[in-house]
Amino acid sequence: MTDYYRMLGVSPQADENEIRKAYRSLAKRYHPDAHPGDAQCEARFREISEAYHTLGDAEKRRRYDAARSAQSGRTGGGGREAKDGTDAAAPMSEFERFFGFRPGQGMETYRDRRGGGKTAAGARKPEEKFASIFKNIK
Repeated sequence: MTDYYRMLGVSPQADENEIRKAYRSLAKRYHPDAHPGDAQCEARFREISEAYHTLGDAEKRRRYDAARSAQSGRTGGGGREAKDGTDAAAPMSEFERFFGFRPGQGMETYRDRRGGGKTAAGARKPEEKFASIFKNIK
């Protein structure tokens, strides 16, 4: 996730005036009209503008801060980020918790993590549960 605070050179506790002041200073420095034909300055200006439009709007800033803190709290990484800043892998982990496997990977991945497919004494495997539910349906 791009650190908009660092990009604008302000702290996360900065108020709207500090953010606006930092944006205007950087926008003036990197504006494409001040550097015609310089693709790097134009790209930097777009990044700065995106940061300002996110941090300058109270609702967008709140969502950005929430996504930023959620990402910094993650362990192990590996999560895929959606365009709105949420973890795109989260629904799949909920699916896995509920059904016991991830689509396309099969039951083996889940069984391996919980003990190689072994079941406790008297417990039935998911396949047996499934078969028992549907065996009497005609």
